[in-house]
Amino acid sequence: TGHRLWNNYLSGLTAEESNRPGGVIFEVLDEEGEQVGDCVFVHNSIVDCARPLLVGRDRGGEYPYQPVGITVADNLIVSPTSPLVERDDGAEVTLAGNVLSESSADEAEAGAATGAVTLERNGDDLVGPAQGGLPRASRRWAMVTEDVQGRPRDQAVVGALERGGTPTRG
Repeated sequence: TGHRLWNNYLSGLTAEESNRPGGVIFEVLDEEGEQVGDCVFVHNSIVDCARPLLVGRDRGGEYPYQPVGITVADNLIVSPTSPLVERDDGAEVTLAGNVLSESSADEAEAGAATGAVTLERNGDDLVGPAQGGLPRASRRWAMVTEDVQGRPRDQAVVGALERGGTPTRG
């Protein structure tokens, strides 16, 4: 409960077990686990992961608590797999300002931008927006003052990588 996750760059994650996604998961994983709640996941890039984002699952009543108060915003999710975002009907999640490489009805209803995404690899071989290739974030997040490589968030584009300026971290 209460996690704040930003500026993460996740790439090439694969699922080794059928019940574990290769990506980010918000759910209770065992019978004694606490309910997942009040989490904010912003300005992250998830690139070429097996099952990029999972918020809750109907597991036949095995784990009774669905995630509540989850915010997933201003992330870049690019993957050849589908769906990019999986969520259970019982999960309370707000999706806003995310850019996804493909669309589905569920993602479109959540207000996510979808479709062709203009990307390029930077000098550190990280995939990010081409200059002018991504929209600005849906809002400014006080905790996010720089990108994953230490660039100031001047433009505040979606994902973990800002463009322009010189990175201070590799």
